[in-house]
Amino acid sequence: MIKIRDITIAGLQDFIDSAEYQQMPVIPVSRHRAISHIRNPMAALDDKILFLAYDEDRFVGYLGAVPDELQTADLRLKVAWLSCMWVDSSQRGKGIAPMLLKHAHEAWNGHLLITNYIPVAKRAYDKTGLFTGFKSLPGIRGYLRFNLAGILTAKKPGLKKIGRLLKATDRILNIPNEIRLLRWYPKTDLKQVVFEYVHDIDDESMEFIRKKSLQHFCPKSRESLQWLIRFPWILNAPFKDHNSRRYAFSACIKDFNQQYIKVYDASYHLIAFMVLTYREAHLKTPYVFCNEADAKPVMKIIYAHALRSGTRTISTYHPFLRAAVLSSKNPFILTRKMDYKVLISKDLLNKLGETGEFIFQEGDGDAAFV
Repeated sequence: MIKIRDITIAGLQDFIDSAEYQQMPVIPVSRHRAISHIRNPMAALDDKILFLAYDEDRFVGYLGAVPDELQTADLRLKVAWLSCMWVDSSQRGKGIAPMLLKHAHEAWNGHLLITNYIPVAKRAYDKTGLFTGFKSLPGIRGYLRFNLAGILTAKKPGLKKIGRLLKATDRILNIPNEIRLLRWYPKTDLKQVVFEYVHDIDDESMEFIRKKSLQHFCPKSRESLQWLIRFPWILNAPFKDHNSRRYAFSACIKDFNQQYIKVYDASYHLIAFMVLTYREAHLKTPYVFCNEADAKPVMKIIYAHALRSGTRTISTYHPFLRAAVLSSKNPFILTRKMDYKVLISKDLLNKLGETGEFIFQEGDGDAAFV
C-alpha cells in the first residue's frame, strides 16, 4: 500500500535536521536546496513542496514543487512548478509517479506548471490526464567547440565504454577549431563595451527589469532575483559530498557558475540585464531583459564570455537573442533549432482564460537554478 507524506516549508528544516534524513540511502532534497526552498520569497509556511512516497516503511519515490505566482492582465494566482521526480528503479511500473502527480495536483488545487522535463517524466504526466501543452519557447543551440564525448554518450550511454576515444577525438578536432575561432576574438573585444558584473539587484536594475517584464507570466521581483543569487541549488565543488552522492539530481558540480551582468550604452544608459549560467561547458541564458535593438550587442558579450571560458555550446530561448543569432554571422560550427515546452494543469488553464501575448522566460520554474 503506497502512502504519500507531505512536507511543508515550515517542516522542511526539521526534516533535513532529522535522524531519518541522515540515515536515508536516497534523499529527496539536498541540504542547500532545502535551505533555498525555505528562503523562497514566493513560498508560504504551509506550502507543500515535497511529496514522499512510502511502500509500508520503505521510501520509494518523491516529487518536488516550487511555489511561484502566475499573472495575466486580469489574474494573479499562486502556483507551483513541479520539480525533481524520482521513483526507486525496483518500484517502477507500479504507478507511483502518476500517484505522486495526482497527489500534488490535489495539494495545489490544480495550480501546477511543468518545464525542464525529460521524456520519461512526460510519459508519467500524460498518464494522469491532468496536464496539457501550454506555451513553447523557440530556441537555438550553437555548437562552438566539438563535444562528441558529451553529446553521444548522453544520447547512447553504451558509448561510455569508448569515452576516452571520443574525448581524444574532441581534442584533435578542437585544435584546428581553436585556430578558426581566433578570428572571432577581435570581433568580441569588450574594451569599448560598458558592462558590470553584479551580485545584487539595485534600484536601477530593478526598475529596468520591471519595465521589460510587463508581459511576463512570472515577473521577477527584487526578492526573487536575489533569492536566485544568494541561495543556489548547485554548488561549484570538485567532489560530490555525502548528500550529493545520495541525491538523484545535481547538487555539487565541478563546473558550474552563474554571472549577473548589467550592460550600458555609450551614454551610460542601462540597455540590458542578464543572467548567464555555465554548466559543464554549456552556457545558457535563463533571464535576459533587453530591447530587440540591443540583442546583437548582448550576443557579442555572450560570445566573448563563451570564447574565453572554454564553452562548447550556447543555448538560448530568448526571442531577441535567437533572432540575433539567426540574422547575423556567428562563431558556431553548426546550430540547431529547439523548443522549450511548458505544460500546465488543465484546471489552471481553464482559470487563466485569455493569455494574449504573455510569455515565460527560460529560467522560470526551477530552470534558472540548474
